[in-house]
Amino acid sequence: MPRPRRIQFPGAYYHVFNRGVEKRTIVLDERDRRTFLHLLGETIRQFHLRLFAYCLMDNHYHFFLQTPEANLTTAMQSFQGLYAHYVNLRYQRVGSLFQDRFKSPAVDADLYALALVRYIHHNPLEAGITNTLDEYPWSSYPVYSGHMPAQDWLDTAWILALFHDNPSQAHSEFRIFHERRRPTAIQDLFHFDH
Repeated sequence: MPRPRRIQFPGAYYHVFNRGVEKRTIVLDERDRRTFLHLLGETIRQFHLRLFAYCLMDNHYHFFLQTPEANLTTAMQSFQGLYAHYVNLRYQRVGSLFQDRFKSPAVDADLYALALVRYIHHNPLEAGITNTLDEYPWSSYPVYSGHMPAQDWLDTAWILALFHDNPSQAHSEFRIFHERRRPTAIQDLFHFDH
């Protein structure tokens, strides 16, 4: 049975995620993490995507992005292929790095943008690898909270503007928003088995 075609159209919003084959790690050290984010940035620029939030964990990743040009499949195949090639060369391995093709449910950004951003950022907290989100540098949370400068490929303006026009106040209100408990229904909507 053929795989279902992805829903792609200009301006679509997606929750994109994938994990390592057999739930294995996709990053082993800081160099891998920096390379992953560098290649992500290059992909965002090359394919003119808008990335609103991300989180890189040891064995999986999450992105919230928009595709103004309806090119999600091409962009993500390029990104995952480049990163897998890097890992295979560095560790002298062969075969697939990622478990399957990436998942990319379309998102109604008007309804779920903030819930999805919070879900993505809470991954390291829920996995128990950090006590505070600001301590985890491999997600966009420290940028949104005002504790780290933004990469030029991360688009925070839209989400922060939902909190306040003043950037300092927006960062503060964003942190308060993240500290609130997430409703179970929203958590179930974005559930991803680690």
